[in-house]
Amino acid sequence: MNLLGKLVTYSMVIDILGDSNLSLPLYNLAPTLFPFFRHAIPNVHLAVPPLIVLVNPNPPFNTTVLLDNFYGRQFSSLNDIKVLPGTDILFFTDPTYGWLFDFRLELMIPSQVYRFDPSTGPVQVVADQFVHPNGIAFTPDGRMTDTGAANGLMPNNQTLPATIYQYDVDPVTQSFTNRRVFAYSDTGIPDGIQLDMNGNVYSGCGDGTHVWNSQSTLIGKFFINSTSAEMIFTKSGLLILAEELVYLVNVQAHGIDLEGWFHERLQRTESPGTWILAYLHHDIVCI
Repeated sequence: MNLLGKLVTYSMVIDILGDSNLSLPLYNLAPTLFPFFRHAIPNVHLAVPPLIVLVNPNPPFNTTVLLDNFYGRQFSSLNDIKVLPGTDILFFTDPTYGWLFDFRLELMIPSQVYRFDPSTGPVQVVADQFVHPNGIAFTPDGRMTDTGAANGLMPNNQTLPATIYQYDVDPVTQSFTNRRVFAYSDTGIPDGIQLDMNGNVYSGCGDGTHVWNSQSTLIGKFFINSTSAEMIFTKSGLLILAEELVYLVNVQAHGIDLEGWFHERLQRTESPGTWILAYLHHDIVCI
């Protein structure tokens, strides 16, 4: 599994937490757990305010809360954290799943995409005007990323976006600007997103995993006759998570290895990038 991993079970996280210094009540996990400088970061939907927690996967399995509010207001459902390649900066989304499923309080802030620098603490909104933003994925050079949206308690609304959008990223503030359409899902909604080292965009959709090249052309599908919400590159291929099954596809493409970027980061001084992707989708839940 590469360092953009998004595969985790509740029991795995409970085992990792162990006898840590963080006591958690019963909770729901967003489908994101990934190594961050040799620690793990789960993003969790809790009965207490939603948190981004740094988890040490090795003894003593200590945990550190990195973020639990935005200007004193609670998030709704922190989701799909990704690291911008070449940096230690986190990007994440905050859809309204918690409120829609009635395990969070009434919404306090809009559905937005955030940038968070754990080393200095600032949190800033980098994109808004989403239905319910979901996944984020960066290109190998840090110039593009993906973000999605879902509702859940409402019926499937065919008039809402099932679209991948492309943005420019400000080289200084890393805010998203100049939104334009990148691609549209012909079946279901684009949910979890990954990119390979060639810049191809993979997204879980209504009949499997769709793949677009960097010119927005649909170049293929991994058809599984089922919704695919998440996927991840491993050393053995592409792991696709369906509703009740997990598929391993033998492919020559490779995902992004963040560990290499972290080592390279020590010698880099250039801008982290000038491009970004984001996507919205239909009024349906995809977690």
